[in-house]
Amino acid sequence: MVLRTQGIAEPALGRATAGPEPAPGRWDIDVERSRVQVTIRHALLSKVSATLSVAHGTIEVGTDPPRWQVRATIDMRSVDSGDPRRDGHLRSEGYLDVEHFPVASFESSEVTAVERRRWRLSGALTVRDVTRPVVLTAHLEDLGAVGGRQRATVVASAELERRQFGISWNQALEAGGLLLGPTLSVQLVIEAWRAESQAASPSPWQ
Repeated sequence: MVLRTQGIAEPALGRATAGPEPAPGRWDIDVERSRVQVTIRHALLSKVSATLSVAHGTIEVGTDPPRWQVRATIDMRSVDSGDPRRDGHLRSEGYLDVEHFPVASFESSEVTAVERRRWRLSGALTVRDVTRPVVLTAHLEDLGAVGGRQRATVVASAELERRQFGISWNQALEAGGLLLGPTLSVQLVIEAWRAESQAASPSPWQ
């Protein structure tokens, strides 16, 4: 199994079961307000996090989850850990190699309802031109209307084995062990707008 689900966003989980669900139709990911956060164990005791930008994405909401389709593209060049020197290494050939692989992508193959406003997304993740099957857990954190348009916030999380995607760089520590852990904890906070041409369509979930 390439990806093990991990509930990273625990504080928001209690809100996920109340209220309506997204209306069917196309939802466009708001790239200005969406982000991906990746965390790795560092020097055995601490953790280091970096954020990446969503370049493009859509969520096709069907009348039930098996008819849903999720597609997203991540700008790997946007990686930002708050340390320019470290970011340079992350972008280098030895790690993400953004010169040759500037984007990563995800496309769902199956969406399964776990409970109301909570889903399991199975699909394919491509990083560094390597595609592996993955499973993410997701929940609807917020749903409302802004300026007459429907807006939703979805949080998804997983744990990725980085070697499966060719991200194997590491360094031995003098005290023993390795500088970086083998897994990446991933959390996606996705904000999306329902396409304007569908804004007046009623939702069977409301």
